[in-house]
Amino acid sequence: MASILHKVNMEKADPHFVIISRYGIAAAILFFILTGFAICYSSIDNELYFILISFTLTAIYVTLGAMKVALRKDKDRETAEKKGKRDTAVRMSEGKSTTLWTQTTVVLENDEVDDLIRRVS
Repeated sequence: MASILHKVNMEKADPHFVIISRYGIAAAILFFILTGFAICYSSIDNELYFILISFTLTAIYVTLGAMKVALRKDKDRETAEKKGKRDTAVRMSEGKSTTLWTQTTVVLENDEVDDLIRRVS
């Protein structure tokens, strides 16, 4: 299933969609595993399958919680990016430059100046 996501052009895909699809695929796989354990538990009635069901259910909740965290981080990143662009646009509209200019002063002796002039000529 991961190969399907790699075929999608990630530059054009919505980042929220990519996050939801990756974590959703993982949660769906865990759910199918959970279903298998539940079927085994109902037919065999072994406590091992009950423990496996509990761990799988916990893994599903952790996966979905991680998805929420990833979505929140992506939203915060987008917000910071938009704020940076807005601040740059405001500075540019006010005539304030965002480029920092520096100047270096070098003191040379007369002999060194003559040497540089000969090299350039």
